[in-house]
Amino acid sequence: EPPESEDKLQVAVVSKAPPDIVQSNYIPMFKWASQGALEPIDAYLGPDGKADLHDWARDGSTYQGKLYQWPWMLNPTGLVVNASLFDERNARHLLPKPGIGADWTIEQFRQALRAVTYSDASGEVYGIAILAGSTGGDYWQIMYLWGHGAELYSPDESQVVICSLEGIQGMQFLADLVHRDRVVAPGADKMTYDDNLKLFLSKRVAMIGGSPNTIGAVARGFKDGSIPPPFEALFFPPPHAPGKKPAAFVAIQGHLVFKVDDPARRDAAMALGKFLTGPESQKTITPIGELPVRKSVGNIYPDDINRTTALGIIVNNYARSMGRFPENGEIRKLWQAAAQAVFRNEKSPKEALEQMCRDAVPIMANRTK
Repeated sequence: EPPESEDKLQVAVVSKAPPDIVQSNYIPMFKWASQGALEPIDAYLGPDGKADLHDWARDGSTYQGKLYQWPWMLNPTGLVVNASLFDERNARHLLPKPGIGADWTIEQFRQALRAVTYSDASGEVYGIAILAGSTGGDYWQIMYLWGHGAELYSPDESQVVICSLEGIQGMQFLADLVHRDRVVAPGADKMTYDDNLKLFLSKRVAMIGGSPNTIGAVARGFKDGSIPPPFEALFFPPPHAPGKKPAAFVAIQGHLVFKVDDPARRDAAMALGKFLTGPESQKTITPIGELPVRKSVGNIYPDDINRTTALGIIVNNYARSMGRFPENGEIRKLWQAAAQAVFRNEKSPKEALEQMCRDAVPIMANRTK
């Protein structure tokens, strides 16, 4: 939902006149749950229904031990690759095999970036574009730190712990891609997602952070003639260090039931949420292109290799959170400042992350519990 919709809902909550049920991404859930404005769904979902949810659909919908959202759809993030550029460089073998088990290491990833960084008649082609010009999409940078074994928060999300040895190693990896290997399109500190996408669709970079839905932009480009073939877009999970696992941010769309005084209205809203997110309804979300939250429906995209690959992030439990509390946006701004300082070569990875952890202390001390 757009920010103005969230603001209007907040006014309705304060005025004691919220709607019975709304569709939402999962981030506002924590604010409204902390305000006591939402009804927990546990009793309506039941133990069988809870067991049928993929781990992240369940955990990402939970606040202080209770589910406050009917999880509906999942959208894993990762890397979107123009495999045709790899074909032109005889480097397709450097890409992972698509599918549920798609996997590559940090070193394999680095080799792939080097193979598709070159000059042609039109100018420079880079392996990847990275963005730090906005807080949106910060997970496309942090996923490399997660892949080194770092965590953004402590297990109870009471502290920012990204300045660990593993975090510094992951940030150093990004710094090396920018400053040493020079496989990153210039201006990462100012780039937005739209900037990245423009470079990708114009074939000036071989990969960007994205989701399976990013591939739809390629399909639209073919349709309107703005992208000449060949351009085979593939989705892959992020790379990881030896002995570590891939990790990616996974967005959740769901339905929230607000507290009302009338039990009949509450029960009706719960029944609607249960129906919309139930196993049979899950099979009907294919036109939207996102992934189901329920294990029992299996792979609803058996003929779509990219969404099948994305499902691997879900079933293999690679999902990560950017913070399950209302003030996570303030922490994400600190990450942006740290990333920009590193990409501008103003601070070392260690200096930037340690500054982030120091600046996070008062935010975390005063955050909503």
